[in-house]
Amino acid sequence: MKNPSFICLLAYLLTACDDPSVRNGQSSHLFVDTESLVNQQIDLLDSLKPAVLKEVETNGTTQRQSVQATDWRRELAAFSDLNISKPGLQASYTVANTAAGVRLYKLKPGEKADLQWLKIGFGTDSTQIQSLEGWLQRSNYLYTFEKHLLMQLQPGQGDKTQLSEYRIITKQKLIFSREENLRVSGKIASEEQPK
Repeated sequence: MKNPSFICLLAYLLTACDDPSVRNGQSSHLFVDTESLVNQQIDLLDSLKPAVLKEVETNGTTQRQSVQATDWRRELAAFSDLNISKPGLQASYTVANTAAGVRLYKLKPGEKADLQWLKIGFGTDSTQIQSLEGWLQRSNYLYTFEKHLLMQLQPGQGDKTQLSEYRIITKQKLIFSREENLRVSGKIASEEQPK
């Protein structure tokens, strides 16, 4: 008589081997430390001090401006919500490769967390991250809150990647009040050519 637990374990191991990081015995790499990635970008942008073409839309009113001095820690703070690499959160998400170079983390049914899904795009060598995208949702009888985050990165100096653009869209509805919408997007200006 075959042991059902053994069959389930065997099925799991066979499916896990489809992912190169599992095949290489590096299953911890399935969960990317996005918090460290964002902090590295903050440090890099603080040192480079690039100009940013920024657009802010609040409830239908849009403002555009080019900004030279940016508090990057404050500007990118929302992206810390994309970190699911902590061991306590990892069991709450399924992990799947949805396309070549794209890994999707999706909140399992019945699990409680704000981050509903996180999508990470990798370069051709599967080591450099090219994009982070996530959607958060929180609601109770007093309010509903949604946030969509997108960060695009491109090759920078050496083997590092550098933020090229980002977008933060939030919707919030408090009981007995109208919905508030905020959209912030920024595009990093390319380096100026030497004169």
